[in-house]
Order: sequence, then C-alpha cells, then structure tokens
Amino acid sequence: MRYLLAIGGVTIAINVDSNADARTTAPLGGPIAHFVVSGDAPADIDVRVHSAECTAHSGGAGLCTVHCAPCTDVRVHSEECTAHSGGAGLCTVHCAPCTDLLFDSGSLWRLFADGADYRFEFRSSFSGDEPYKIARVAKAGDGLTVDLQTRVTEYANTYPLQFPLDELLVNAVLTQQGGIELHSCGVVDRNGDGYLFAGNSGGGKTTTARLWQGEAKEILSDDRIILRRENGQWWMYGTPWHGEAEICSASRAPLRRIFLLDKAGRNELRPLSQAAAIARLFSCTFPPFHDAGAMSAVVGTLAEIVRDVPVAAFSFVKDPSAVGFVRDAFEAAA
Repeated sequence: MRYLLAIGGVTIAINVDSNADARTTAPLGGPIAHFVVSGDAPADIDVRVHSAECTAHSGGAGLCTVHCAPCTDVRVHSEECTAHSGGAGLCTVHCAPCTDLLFDSGSLWRLFADGADYRFEFRSSFSGDEPYKIARVAKAGDGLTVDLQTRVTEYANTYPLQFPLDELLVNAVLTQQGGIELHSCGVVDRNGDGYLFAGNSGGGKTTTARLWQGEAKEILSDDRIILRRENGQWWMYGTPWHGEAEICSASRAPLRRIFLLDKAGRNELRPLSQAAAIARLFSCTFPPFHDAGAMSAVVGTLAEIVRDVPVAAFSFVKDPSAVGFVRDAFEAAA
C-alpha cells in the first residue's frame, strides 16, 4: 500500500509492507487526514514501513536496535566492538555502542549517527527500555529515504509517522530546500494576504488565532507554520501540528508581514533591526543542533526572510482591537 502526504510543500510517500501491522493501512484520521494528496510522482521523503521484529537483538519481542543483517542491510564501519566482532574486529551489526548519540530530546526521541546515515529511536513509558519505533534515514538528493520499523499495536494511532517523527523528517528536508518551520500563528486576511504572528510558548499565538477567527478568511495554524520561497515569493503553509485551539489547514498564502508577539497593555508596533529580527525568529525555529551546516542554513534562510518581508515587534491587548490595529497599520504602510 502507498499513500502520499504534502506538508509545507514537502511530499511524503508512505509505503506499507505486507508484513506490517494491518492497522497501518487503515484510513488516516485527525489533522493529518487534511494533508493526504493524490498522485504517484517521486516524493521528497520516501518511507518504507514494516513491523518485522528481530529475535536476536531485542530480547525476543521488540525492534532491532543493532542494525543486524536480518533486519536491514549490514554496513561495516571502522570502530571496534567487542560485543559483536568475536572480541577483536569490526562490528558487523552496527550496534548502539558503535554509533554516536547526536541529540537527546529529553522526552520521546533520540538521534544517532548510523554510519553515513541517521537513526531516530522513540521510547515512552509504555514501551519501556525497548523503542516502539526506529527510523533509519538516508539523504537522497534534496530528499530522504526512510526505513521505519514500528510496533503500532501498542498505540491507538495507526499513522506510522505519528508526531514528532513526521515533523522531524519534514524539517530535515526543509533545511535542504531553503524552507523553515516556526512557532507561529498564520492568518490569511479577507484580501488573501498572509500575516505571520511568531512567538514561543505562552507568547500569544493561540490568543491571536482566536481573535482573528470569524474576521479572517482562514487560519492556517495556531501554533506551527512553514515558510518557503517559490518564484521569488515567500509563502506560508499550514501544518498538522496545531496548538491549544486545534486549528490547522493544508492551505497556503503569500507572506506579507511578520509580527513578533509581545503581550502588553496597548497595541503597538516597534521596528527591529535585521539582526534583532533574525535573533527573535531564530528562537521560534526548530534548529538542528547536531548539524553545524544545517544550523548555518537556518540562519541564512531567516536572513533572507527578514530582507524580503517586513518584520516588527507587536505588543497587543487581548481583545478585537488588535485585529483592527494590524489592518490599519498594513493599510497605512501600503
């Protein structure tokens, strides 16, 4: 079975093997269902889903964490491993001690270097020491190929890329393609113009979304928006990763202005230097701390956005006057 998703201009092909849990072929529900598209063209992210378990390296009931030959292709690297090489030689099963931990989220997932590729492992209080999902990721041009093992039977959610894996993969491709995801609320006004209201947790994104509901043409998201440039124009896209207001859309709109949110006792716009705007926006990104080159690309993308799109700090009060204030300011600047 194969189906296709499109999130922020990034396409994801999900190919479910016949040996995978039958529930992974069930129709998708919830926010992600809005992002299913038709077509059979090559995707930016190509995912193969299977649920084969490895009795040799998982204690008999789990997913293989050592990258053994029965589970995937063997790749040999230069580190010595006494556990899997007979005591004197190269590791042939690519075990966790022989790979580098690149990042620990402190919650569900950790990222490892896996030879020339990467490996995400996901654990929770329900799965215990064994990961409930392992994704091995390899670069393929400007995209990715992903080999995914998942124990979906432990979870009610049958979507194999359930959050945060889908977001992690999309962000990896966006970095390569010059796009970026921001903690932000995306509003499409009645004339079709896109306003981005960026801020961290508690900064007022959900409040802003609720103030604009009924006033705007559409709210793309109350928490996370993707920005990318196409044919010289920056666009903002909705994502399935909503906030408290549970607002999300697969639509997009041309990005006209960016507002960096500050709560205050009155409505006010304050200009920012380009450096200050980049710094504020960077705090709203999902930076790939494990990859210096990707970090540099994120900063470069933000610099291009700030150069092309007006950015201001926006102090606002939590009432409908904030909506009128933004519109009046936009019309005055036009």
